[in-house]
Amino acid sequence: MTGLIISLLAMSAAALLSAGLIPAIMPLLQRYALARPNARSSHRVPTPQGAGIAVIAAVLAVAGTCAVVLNLSAPVVVFGATIFIALVGMADDIRSIPVLPRLLLQAVAVGVILYFAPAELRIVPACPLWIERAVLLIAGLWFVNLVNFMDGLDWMTVAVNEIALPDRLFIAPRLPGERALVAGQTRTKKLKNLMIDHRIPASRRATWPIVTTPSGCYVWSPGLPPALQFTARDDVNTLAVIRATAV
Repeated sequence: MTGLIISLLAMSAAALLSAGLIPAIMPLLQRYALARPNARSSHRVPTPQGAGIAVIAAVLAVAGTCAVVLNLSAPVVVFGATIFIALVGMADDIRSIPVLPRLLLQAVAVGVILYFAPAELRIVPACPLWIERAVLLIAGLWFVNLVNFMDGLDWMTVAVNEIALPDRLFIAPRLPGERALVAGQTRTKKLKNLMIDHRIPASRRATWPIVTTPSGCYVWSPGLPPALQFTARDDVNTLAVIRATAV
């Protein structure tokens, strides 16, 4: 019972500390980590992101304090890897990190935890250790980066109004200053700015594929919303699915 009470007190303390840290760092998040809404967003105004750093800081602070007060063995490697992943996530919120470097950094953190895990700590003892740890590495990467994987799928496949489409579509890079009125927006916006909002890597924006009509009208681009005039609506019975298999 004592252990249960201590656990409940620790969770309560972490929750209260987190609740206090979030408003404290809110001005910084509003200045450096503002998420601007897009067509898939649940918010309609620019919203600060990165409050997870407050949650992680609170949990680690309370866990570390409990370990010291109760004379427990603190999992230093887990603490360090958690801080590292949190810093990577914070950096990605402030200034987008390309997918591959981000995955490599996360793989390092998960790999370090698995490397220092006791050999007797097994899930399937009959399975060779190296296979089990490899599977755990992939599973850990998936879990740590789950939200990013889901975000990365946004607008990689789109359903549009087939009746509104022309007989032929073309693929070309964007033109300088090219603008479009896309789903979720009330006025036209430069494609370059749309790419920035949807975190298309800066090095690839100039050559990023744009699906257009024969007259050069924007239809859709991988990772971006479709043009409003081609967007599927409730009263549309015939849809065309456009999918990006590799970009």
